[in-house]
Amino acid sequence: MFAGLDDSDFHQAETEHGSDGDLVVYEFAGGRASTCVAVRSASEIAYPSYRGSLKIKPQTQEVVHVELEATDMPKHFPLDRAERSVDFGRVEIGTEQYLLPSTGYWFGCYRNSYSCFLNRVDFRNYRRFTSDSVVRFSAGN
Repeated sequence: MFAGLDDSDFHQAETEHGSDGDLVVYEFAGGRASTCVAVRSASEIAYPSYRGSLKIKPQTQEVVHVELEATDMPKHFPLDRAERSVDFGRVEIGTEQYLLPSTGYWFGCYRNSYSCFLNRVDFRNYRRFTSDSVVRFSAGN
């Protein structure tokens, strides 16, 4: 998962205590551009430095929140701020439980303006699709 972040500073930062139990927070930062972290605006792509965090349930080792923020955006790039985050939760599909995205955010601000945007995606109505098939081969055809 972190193969593209080999040069990042990755460390345990704190433990959050909440009504749903403890979460261990890990922080990471990359001081130079990485092809793992790309920001796109219209037809332009930037590979800025970055920082972020992961929140993990220590009992199950499940990642429940991921944040990523671009830092030191190139001066020629249209955005001067870009952030993403995803929350994960347990979803029952059929008789199984899966850890899946529940909400995602993409936030950014345009350089030299007060114009910003926030895109929120709510993941819901997950379904399981299955199919049975049989392949038969007959001799002579």
